[in-house]
Amino acid sequence: MLWGAPADGDTSTPFLDSIRSQLSSGANITHVLGFNEPDGPHSTGGSSITPETAAAEWKRQIEPLKDEGIKLGAPAVTGSPAGMTWLQDFFDHCDGSCNPDFMPVHFYGSFQGLANKIGEVTAAYPKMEVWVTEWGFDNQGLEETQEFLNQSVRMFDDWR
Repeated sequence: MLWGAPADGDTSTPFLDSIRSQLSSGANITHVLGFNEPDGPHSTGGSSITPETAAAEWKRQIEPLKDEGIKLGAPAVTGSPAGMTWLQDFFDHCDGSCNPDFMPVHFYGSFQGLANKIGEVTAAYPKMEVWVTEWGFDNQGLEETQEFLNQSVRMFDDWR
């Protein structure tokens, strides 16, 4: 995963260079993820970058990996409403030049909230496969957590 973006003015492509180096060394890299929670602050693990910066870095460091046969995961925004807004702004700044193959989803909250978030992403991006790459039901007891996990896994298994 390309977590964030290089410092302003840095024109290097460390992520792209690293993936290409690993491929030339025989690594079997089939998928990459782009930007961890770019709409979120660093204090919660987010990469806190603007949609405009993310679009520029995507074009420089992620989109070229399609030529290597690698499948690309869109930025994995937070599960908040601001995440969907950030994602739309990202695609607007891409101007058709960012072409992810799948849409990662991050969500922390109730099972119904998770199901709603997946539905929202599926409705907004109907032609993309959805990958739930982070999910959880925060601050719950063992019984509630187990039920959440069991419901989630059943839903994931039945989804198609």
